[in-house]
Amino acid sequence: MTSPSDFTERFDTPTPIGDGASGAVFKASDPRAGRSVAVKILHADVMRDPRHSQRFQREVEATAKLEHPNIPPLYEAGETVSGRPYMALRLIEGERLDQVIARLAKGDAETHVQFPFSRRVAIAIDLCDALEYAHGRGILHRDIKPENIMLGEHGEVWLVDWGLAAPPAEERTPDDITVTEDFSFVGTLATAAPEQLGGVTSPASDQYSLGVVLYELFALRSPYPGKTRFEVMQALLNHTPKAAERFISPIQGRVPREISVLIARMLRRKPEERFTDIAVVKKELTIIQDGDIRAICPHTFMKKQGHRLGRLLDTHNLWLAPLVLIWLSYPIIHLIYLVVGKLTG
Repeated sequence: MTSPSDFTERFDTPTPIGDGASGAVFKASDPRAGRSVAVKILHADVMRDPRHSQRFQREVEATAKLEHPNIPPLYEAGETVSGRPYMALRLIEGERLDQVIARLAKGDAETHVQFPFSRRVAIAIDLCDALEYAHGRGILHRDIKPENIMLGEHGEVWLVDWGLAAPPAEERTPDDITVTEDFSFVGTLATAAPEQLGGVTSPASDQYSLGVVLYELFALRSPYPGKTRFEVMQALLNHTPKAAERFISPIQGRVPREISVLIARMLRRKPEERFTDIAVVKKELTIIQDGDIRAICPHTFMKKQGHRLGRLLDTHNLWLAPLVLIWLSYPIIHLIYLVVGKLTG
């Protein structure tokens, strides 16, 4: 649909790296800055529909407003000599999150070593940070899915493709509903919140979509399996996903209960039953990352006390460590005492 011959003369040596329904993405050289960039250009055939051109412009405007470490920066925007709109973004060298999840689900041992639960929690925190920043500026992503999350070569996490982003509330006009929505549904069915099917989007719907992503990242499967769109839609509207902790991988073991409970709340069917906002989700994930988790069952209570004991040993090891050693060895000493007493008695 779009080839290097259609490219703007502003950049050199374009190489296709992605193609979608409305536009194509190229890796190209920027001779002015001496760097490689990712250039997104609108397909010629969709330009006949003004909604696509307006949506592309909205993506440019939204991306330009979001200067955040986990959101690729916009370098510039313009038009080709033939009037095709384009935008140049930071080129991300890495892979999509869905590719990582696929390898984890297949049981690839090397990938499981690279992405233990701790790193997956760190990825989730970075995504929350990006969304908290965007929501604070009144911008919704509305299409959060593993394919729109990139992992850089040096551990970077990027939330990309803001093509369906809603503009800040104070900047919306009556025409925006036709600019940013197709009929009454915006987003991707596999990761959409139930209310999105009715055209309702909010920070809570972004939170829900992120919850689906985290479910797939930890449980290594979709919360709403189905062979057809109808089956997925029925599951989304009528069924509660199984707890992520119920799925045990022979390599990674069981999903930690505290993570499973957090994801379950993000996936509540009613928006008001989810976390207040994405900042609260980030706080909960940070608590999990720190290890001082909330005690929600006997299992998590023991993990919490074990973490606290570890911290005490780190800060008071000169006197506490010997006491703990004596306490742990007491059953063995007592058993030896009973045996010796019985033999000599």
